[in-house]
Amino acid sequence: MSFWYKPCPVCDGQGRLEIMKNIDENILFFCCDECMSCWKNREDLEKRINKFMEYSIKFDFIPATEEDIKEHKWEKYKLNIK
Repeated sequence: MSFWYKPCPVCDGQGRLEIMKNIDENILFFCCDECMSCWKNREDLEKRINKFMEYSIKFDFIPATEEDIKEHKWEKYKLNIK
């Protein structure tokens, strides 16, 4: 099971912004399951700045669990379940 925030603004809603976890640094981030655009936080996402691509990620990551989301206080972004 994975959790997602909202449709991706880059690929016009074709993809979903999944909540992912950077295992190495224990931080959460958003990543589109279609175009692979990623953002470290909602502010960057809304402004469409500091975007990075999933294929350029140099750290280990996995879909965030419900526990991860609670721990990081990201419940407000867990709007959908995939």
